[in-house]
Amino acid sequence: MKKLRKGDVLYILSVDRLVRNYREILPQWYLLTKKKEVYIVVLDMPLLDTRRGGDLMGTFIADIVLQILSFVAQNERENIRCRQAQGIAAAKARGVRFGRPEKPVLTY
Repeated sequence: MKKLRKGDVLYILSVDRLVRNYREILPQWYLLTKKKEVYIVVLDMPLLDTRRGGDLMGTFIADIVLQILSFVAQNERENIRCRQAQGIAAAKARGVRFGRPEKPVLTY
């Protein structure tokens, strides 16, 4: 973030790589595109390319797409955490032990 300057282009693979949750996406997007005047290109979503479509309609569409994608990304992360917790609980119920195996303590 500190190295980005006006006119730079920030390429990101997907929106969820920019921020970690739904509440952060719009403030972060605004900071980068309006305050720092950095262009953002989201590689897996061509609609989210701020290098083109600087008119009101293009900005409006990008904002809607951005909100929908960030919601979907956060929802998916929450689903992953839930499934992971279920898997861990099921493994523990089967007696699976997590972590490094214990090493015997050598005494001299």
